[in-house]
Amino acid sequence: MWDRFLDLGKNLGDHLSLIGPDRSLTYSELIEEVLSGASFFQSRWLSDQVIGISLASKIDEVICALSVLLSGNSFFFIPHQPSSDLLSQVPLGLIVSDTCQFSGEDVEQVTWSEVKNASSSHLDPWWRRDQSWRSRPFCVYATSGTTGKAKYVLHDYFSIEEDTLRQIEENEIDSNDRIDFLFAASFSSSLASIFPALLTGASLVIFDLKESNLGEIPGFWKKYQVTIATLTRSAFRAICQLYGPGLSEFTQSIRFLCLGGEAVLESDLELVAKYFPPNVTLQLAYASTETRTMAEVKLFPGKGQLKIPHDGFPVRKKELRILAQSDDHSGGKGEIEIRSRYICLGYWQDRKLIPLPVIGNLRIYRTGDLATTTVEGGIKLLGRTQSQVKVNGLFVDLVELENEILAQSSPSFSCKVLVQRDARGLEFIAAFLATGLKSLSKEERNHWKKKSYSTTPRQWVFIEQFPLNPHGKIDRNALESIAREEIQREVLRESQDPILQTVYTAWVEELGNPAIGWEEDFFSELGGSSLGAEMVMGEIERDPGEERVVA
Repeated sequence: MWDRFLDLGKNLGDHLSLIGPDRSLTYSELIEEVLSGASFFQSRWLSDQVIGISLASKIDEVICALSVLLSGNSFFFIPHQPSSDLLSQVPLGLIVSDTCQFSGEDVEQVTWSEVKNASSSHLDPWWRRDQSWRSRPFCVYATSGTTGKAKYVLHDYFSIEEDTLRQIEENEIDSNDRIDFLFAASFSSSLASIFPALLTGASLVIFDLKESNLGEIPGFWKKYQVTIATLTRSAFRAICQLYGPGLSEFTQSIRFLCLGGEAVLESDLELVAKYFPPNVTLQLAYASTETRTMAEVKLFPGKGQLKIPHDGFPVRKKELRILAQSDDHSGGKGEIEIRSRYICLGYWQDRKLIPLPVIGNLRIYRTGDLATTTVEGGIKLLGRTQSQVKVNGLFVDLVELENEILAQSSPSFSCKVLVQRDARGLEFIAAFLATGLKSLSKEERNHWKKKSYSTTPRQWVFIEQFPLNPHGKIDRNALESIAREEIQREVLRESQDPILQTVYTAWVEELGNPAIGWEEDFFSELGGSSLGAEMVMGEIERDPGEERVVA
């Protein structure tokens, strides 16, 4: 694997390896910097250690990760907003950082300047004498934590090499390709950009994605003639809404588009057909941090293929099983289990490795996703095994509710349903609709509130597009902030009566409980108490100056 990489310096020395906003490197320049960094780590007698990387520049992060690997260690791209327990969970031997977020920690730290400016020395090519190098650790990635607490996933060379080589072969990646690298390096999908590019002589084209510059991506594709593009569905939809028919001007170089991270709808295929070249290959990938790609399907929307037959066929060397429930009579619906040697080793927890269960040499991972199989042999995803949540004593299936709302909406709309909790601990369902419109009329907003659903959301939030995190996924924290702000705006919009506005403002400021509308009952619907009412009355009396009696 590493001899293949080093040979690119000889065969494609002047070809661009990394293309970034501030600088670019040829393969000769890249390999020179990587060897220098690897020599630095070996000179400190670091071997089989996890080395944390937290750098501002994505180009520097890639160079550092390659240096760590060639030195015989494994890398961990530390999230830019790391969990507070990170250093107590992952056994880091060293941190390379140009930030101050780890000041005062026990783990030794060096700056990137120290690594890259170290005098170069001879690199020990350990992989040439270690016949079992494929079983060595390769990388650690933190899960996003959207389905629970973040976990720290450990992969070995078996897992990453197989996933990389499969992509290279099946997607016919070569030195003529330019692969975009949009999302944070700490997002495990970065593996699908970095290594397929740098083991084939392709160019890795780097874009530092922020919510504020999402609209710059099409110009980036056109400027650098990107051939292989990867987006989450949320980012894809937002870009299509921003550009409309004008998007096609910027996508002509793209031959391969991968959409993942969230469920793709058939309306998305129509957008690909409208705005991307007729011969573009659309890949829908089912993947996780633990397994990398498990299943995928390739479609050709520009050639009239506008139906999604299933969510993918299992990829090679990964066995997918549907663990049907004993009381299930739906034809095999159950949780997806993966059996393969080519998935993660397990998790770092309390600086100890918690391995996945094994049968023979196969590692076993249960995904938590519900699915069934199709007649073609593909899988059809049906949601999460734990998609039901208890909200104030009632069970609500959030995925089912999202699908109900989407079924009654415009194909261009996107929906996210979350459980919100106010300052007093009262839970409620909030539905967020990304409409692509800057605003909706009162009549349009009320139209949604009057529809019938299995569970009626207590709050509706209508926004132009979803806020995205550095991974390109929907930013749930940002949605919660938007919801809190929208509650007050919505209620105050409904009345110009200054006394009513004072009552509502007092309620929010004193108790933090967001009443959604004027008609809600203080006690039975919002969990109010006599003491709470007294607090609100006290605030009101300070404003209008009129005494009121609480019954």
